[in-house]
Amino acid sequence: MSLFDYLPRDVINYVIRPYISDNYFARVGLNSLLPPTDRQGTPLRRDAVKEFELSLAAARLKPLVERAVAPNDPQTKAKNIGEVFDFLIRDPLITQHQRQFRETVMNQARTFADPDYEGYKIVSVDESTALVERAQRLLDLMNQRPFLYQIATSLSNEKWSPIVGTALPTIVDNTQLLADARRARGRRGARRR
Repeated sequence: MSLFDYLPRDVINYVIRPYISDNYFARVGLNSLLPPTDRQGTPLRRDAVKEFELSLAAARLKPLVERAVAPNDPQTKAKNIGEVFDFLIRDPLITQHQRQFRETVMNQARTFADPDYEGYKIVSVDESTALVERAQRLLDLMNQRPFLYQIATSLSNEKWSPIVGTALPTIVDNTQLLADARRARGRRGARRR
């Protein structure tokens, strides 16, 4: 039993509540003091749960994409691209509620599903076969689960789609680029000594 048990609900709703309308924590405190039957809930928006799930999915997907676009050797890049595809297979919600992202993923999955893709010449046969299978599985899943409708999320100021630009990474032979970067780091380290 609390002090508010002795006050009529009208006093609470029309006298006390207007004074705390802007203070979220005061509203929560007042609500917790009321008996359970009189507590007021704040209903969630229709897509609030999906928005939250999409924000989490985007946060998990972002580092995977960053690893896939990082200048790595072709084997590692193919493996990282496969991890992006695996994630999208496990968590298809992001491709059902963000049209531009879905189109980008579809285009890239079609490219990587082609066993004769030019980029596969510089990776092992096992890695290219695995990537073709993942891309085909992702395409099949996306065809089974069509685009539903667009949902903006709390990360909409970042456009929440973690892919910047119009395309996912392709498999590129960066061996020379990495060798040049190592030499440059070695020269900088030698100058500091």
